[in-house]
Amino acid sequence: MNTKDTLPANAGPTALTPPAEPDNPWRLALEGSDAGIWDWDLVTGQQTHSRRWEEMLGYAAGELRQGFIEFSSRLHPEDLAGLNEAISGYLAGKTSAYTADIRLRCKDGGYRWIVSRGMIVSRDLDGKPLRMIGTHTDISERKWAESELRALNQQLAHNAQLLERTLASTSQGILMLDANDRVSTFNPRVCELLDLPEPLLASHPTVQELVQFQYARGDFGPQAQLVEQSARAHVVEVNQGAKDNQSHHFLRTTRSGRTLEVKSQAVPGGGMVRTFTDVSNYVQAEAARQTLSQLLSVAQSLARIGGWEVDLTHDRVTWTDGVYPIFDTSPEEFQPTTRASTARFFTPEALQAVNAIYADKANLAGEHAIE
Repeated sequence: MNTKDTLPANAGPTALTPPAEPDNPWRLALEGSDAGIWDWDLVTGQQTHSRRWEEMLGYAAGELRQGFIEFSSRLHPEDLAGLNEAISGYLAGKTSAYTADIRLRCKDGGYRWIVSRGMIVSRDLDGKPLRMIGTHTDISERKWAESELRALNQQLAHNAQLLERTLASTSQGILMLDANDRVSTFNPRVCELLDLPEPLLASHPTVQELVQFQYARGDFGPQAQLVEQSARAHVVEVNQGAKDNQSHHFLRTTRSGRTLEVKSQAVPGGGMVRTFTDVSNYVQAEAARQTLSQLLSVAQSLARIGGWEVDLTHDRVTWTDGVYPIFDTSPEEFQPTTRASTARFFTPEALQAVNAIYADKANLAGEHAIE
């Protein structure tokens, strides 16, 4: 159990028998464990190791030479400096104990992690160390587990950074709730959309506390009137302390006039992800479209004007409600499908004129005529 930097000048390359008496209590106690035992004469530099020490490296008892050369030839080069530092510090009294994690080469060529521990068991009258006895214990499985854990932690850290960047860049506001209904994660966008102070969400409130804060501030309006009818009662119940562990999909209006689409989805193991999407432009555009559609319908009805559309590729016909009174029919009596289905509303002369127009427009003369 030595190295070139710490080996005494008079140390021999091998030692076939330990310099210690066979009934030394320290050695007897150590050999009762499952560790490999080493014995080091600090005066001569001679070293011995036990049968278990050899077996730990994949050898049969007596297959390896005793002494420093055998040990040092198996030490991983990267561990030499650390081992010397640990031994020197202990022998100089700078540390209260000697211990070092090292790698030793086995019979199969691979390395196993070993924790080397030792203690001074003999000193001269001046207190100078004369002898050390110690153990080598195989800790490979622990080291491999630690390595796997480090790799896992690195992957988790990477995933956390990726999630953080994703949350920061998305246009949706996101709240993640744990199994106890507490806010576990959120992004800056949700603070903006809901006008919520970041410190409030960072304190990990329960969803009930969050809803109560918003309700008291008037975010949902009286009796949650700013929330779509389908979810209104549930918001009121949560404000009163009910659990909010259901999946929802509804619209709500903010105090600033934004329209938010709220979606909630439960996740395996408990908890929920809730997203808030600003759909104000879409809702306004859809409202405007419906208004224009209603105005067009009224105008067509008053002027007895109807409009229709023909898909020449797929032979599909659609028309507005204004066409029905012109043809003296109703949506209940007739629904246009193909151009052939509308032939009954035309005279032969009109059909010929319409087919000529279709043929000219589609450059498919005669192929799409109404029969």
